[in-house]
Amino acid sequence: MSIAYRDSHGDWRTLRPDFLFIVDTEDGVRASIVHPHGHWLPDAAWKLHGMARFAEVYGERFHRIEAISRVDGKLRALDFTLAEVRAKVLNEWDARFACDRASVAYSLRWNHASAFVCAFCILGA
Repeated sequence: MSIAYRDSHGDWRTLRPDFLFIVDTEDGVRASIVHPHGHWLPDAAWKLHGMARFAEVYGERFHRIEAISRVDGKLRALDFTLAEVRAKVLNEWDARFACDRASVAYSLRWNHASAFVCAFCILGA
């Protein structure tokens, strides 16, 4: 699974989300993308833009599309299935500002707790 995005120079790059979960929903089996990525990293804003644009086009095909970051010691999530989140992220050029304006407190809403623990280790949790 890859998501194309443009970096700060306008060059095409590839984002490979860390987690792709297959979930049995009321609407049938659907995939969910969960990508933990530190908002302080230099490519963070550009990757968030790529995820937002991907979700604009393909979001209805997925159960969830989320980026997760640790902000001020707490896990925060950007839910790219929501148009207002995508708009706020695309209006920001700094990933921290995007997280401050559009993220919500992250909660474990699935039965994949062990996988999420591994994801948070990547973030330095």
